[in-house]
Amino acid sequence: MGVGSPPALGDPGRWVDFDEIAKCTRANRGYLRVALRILVACGWLTQNLSQAAPVARNAITSYALTPEGEAALGTVPSRYLKAACLIPHALRLEQYVFQPRQGDGFAAVREYASSDASPDDRVHDHLNGLLAGPAMVMLARRGVLSQLEAGAIHLTETVADPDRVRYVFDFLARLGWLNLHGDRACLTSAGRYASQIAASYGVTVSYLPMLAQLSALLFGDPTMPRTSDAGTELLVDRSMNVWGSGGAHRTYFSKVDDIVSDIFNRPLECQPAGICDMGCGDGSFLEHLYSAVQERTLRGEWLDIYPLLIVGVDFNQAARRAAKETLDRAGVPGFQVIHGNINDPEQLSADLWDLGLDIRIFCTYVRSSTTIDRIWPLRDSFRELAPVVPPEPSRILARRSRQRFSKRTWCVTCAPGPQMPAVSAC
Repeated sequence: MGVGSPPALGDPGRWVDFDEIAKCTRANRGYLRVALRILVACGWLTQNLSQAAPVARNAITSYALTPEGEAALGTVPSRYLKAACLIPHALRLEQYVFQPRQGDGFAAVREYASSDASPDDRVHDHLNGLLAGPAMVMLARRGVLSQLEAGAIHLTETVADPDRVRYVFDFLARLGWLNLHGDRACLTSAGRYASQIAASYGVTVSYLPMLAQLSALLFGDPTMPRTSDAGTELLVDRSMNVWGSGGAHRTYFSKVDDIVSDIFNRPLECQPAGICDMGCGDGSFLEHLYSAVQERTLRGEWLDIYPLLIVGVDFNQAARRAAKETLDRAGVPGFQVIHGNINDPEQLSADLWDLGLDIRIFCTYVRSSTTIDRIWPLRDSFRELAPVVPPEPSRILARRSRQRFSKRTWCVTCAPGPQMPAVSAC
């Protein structure tokens, strides 16, 4: 960017106040903190935490360059500049390879994929990742990885432009993920593992539109439009994000099978009438749960008489569309996919009532995703619970839930990370 850094930051070990960095770079403070945090994670900066305030309240007051950061200053910026120039083309990689047009910009991808290997270090991995991520997502969504998992394939079997897909395959071969023999390709053991987790790349790759706008977010107008006039999100590829989330979360779905089996193996009169997933994404979790109930439980033997109502709820239109396709393709009968906001449980209650699901009797609520970008509204009806300091939103939700839901309402949570699935009665 040519913005530079405060002169004092060029001396390893010398602390520079965040305010001074913000003034010197003229960067937007919120996004600047994120950028500095990334440099800390890379080991190029170290941060000083104030003892007077909790970390959650922006207590990081100063930063210092590390010896590794000093060494990186001389070589890293120019290497990342090349990667930054690729971002607009990485966004269009699938179009370039599967819907090629003359002069469409694939030359930039070809040059990047064919360039000499960089030194084997962290930056080398970052540079490779910028193309490896979009390439694996593209191949997964187009079904090419499924073909490769079944065995060696010919380039013409990819339904892509043979010459262009070869450049992509050559690049993946350099990473050790593919073996190429003439016009035939097969996965290596490392490539087979990368193929199995390809959906996990989808969430990261879905934010390439935002990364393409980093200059404006850091140093320009951070209030740029987030959606188009037609309602399309501009800083994230939501359909890819939903696809990636659904695939990545499948690893954790089986963790709740025993909990769900316990609920739906109880006497039929004590079982929930349905399953409602708030933040259902592409519907993969609901598809899995219906299959688990159908195949592993007493309820599954009585679905003709006691059908299981499946309800997917999501704030995002692209997610709802994907969920409908998933559940319809899986043959789940009588499912419903509706708009909903996790901040508005009362509206969800009303919507479920309209669907004929009486939450005062029985319902199982599930979650398999992390809630982000949702501002907690402290409504007037909640102020009696928090006259001075708002309590944690989860506590408010729990108390409100107990007021509206019967004691036979179950909540099942499945989240990635160290947290194990939990079931509780509201």
